[in-house]
Amino acid sequence: MVSVGGGLALADAADRAHLRTVPGRTAYEQVKLDLAHQGGHAVLVSIGASYDAARAGRTHQAPEDVALLDSVPGFSVVVPGHPAEVEALLRGAVGALDAGSTYLRLSTETNLEARPVSASLQ
Repeated sequence: MVSVGGGLALADAADRAHLRTVPGRTAYEQVKLDLAHQGGHAVLVSIGASYDAARAGRTHQAPEDVALLDSVPGFSVVVPGHPAEVEALLRGAVGALDAGSTYLRLSTETNLEARPVSASLQ
């Protein structure tokens, strides 16, 4: 999915990809090579962060995703603490595509209350 999204981003055909699980070490190579090193910009949105799918086994977990994606040049990592923050953060990431790529990591876990999203992120 990441490689296809990278190709579409380079062809200006698409700029968003939805990942069913978090990008672990395998998908990291595609993000690094097929997006970042090619100069493609995209918004990657994952669900099932870290240990959300613990019952599915280790192959469905990637607690290292934030550290890995944060090491990719041109990528910003955004981890909302509450579902109320997601829409504004996603719009901000799409609006900032000319400046680079964003990894938006979603989780089933939330903080107790939502905080207003900074205007600089919108």
